[in-house]
Amino acid sequence: STQSTWVQGHTMKITVIQATTAHLFSASTDASIRIWDWKGKALHTAAGHTGPVHCLALAHFQGRFGECLVSACGGGTLKVWSREGKLVASKAVHPSPIHCMDVSDTFVVTGSADQTVNIWSAVTESNVAVLNGHESVVRAVHVDTARQRIISCGDDKTCCMFSYTHAAAANTAQRIRSMVSPLYVLRGSKGSILAMQVGDTEQGETLVAAVGNDKSVHYWSLAQQ
Repeated sequence: STQSTWVQGHTMKITVIQATTAHLFSASTDASIRIWDWKGKALHTAAGHTGPVHCLALAHFQGRFGECLVSACGGGTLKVWSREGKLVASKAVHPSPIHCMDVSDTFVVTGSADQTVNIWSAVTESNVAVLNGHESVVRAVHVDTARQRIISCGDDKTCCMFSYTHAAAANTAQRIRSMVSPLYVLRGSKGSILAMQVGDTEQGETLVAAVGNDKSVHYWSLAQQ
């Protein structure tokens, strides 16, 4: 048999949840993040965002942040929290709402309604690149560490692929130029692309799979990209 435990704390819609073996972390359109134990006990509320929080990730950064939480909101702000909910860093990264986010061990990538992808360094604690290429809202971003690529997709029906060698996302030795264009633009969708995954087949081929409003799953091979 199974048991259901119902708890309440947020005052508006919960948008995302993350978990460790000890805790649950939830984010909401009420602009807060709540920390719970697995029995449903509310442990802490992390407040400070000025808009709905649509992005929340567990991160383990090199440097002073270590194991932490990263969140991004409709106000265009990125925040880093301790796992206990203490705010340790805050940075305005977009002038418009942030819709998506991904993290590596040294940087955070965000996509926004301003049609750009931003890279924020957890080492220098600064914005290091703005990636251009989309013509509408960016809905999903992915950091492909194995191939040193950043992939984004959005309402313009495309996926854009950027290279670390151009974005210099992990390069903390020097600041890079602020505007970077994609290496490749993947086309074929007939509607907004809302989500994607990057993975390897049993034959060793790397594919981007994307889904969206056209009710189809689109695949692109990165073998020749």
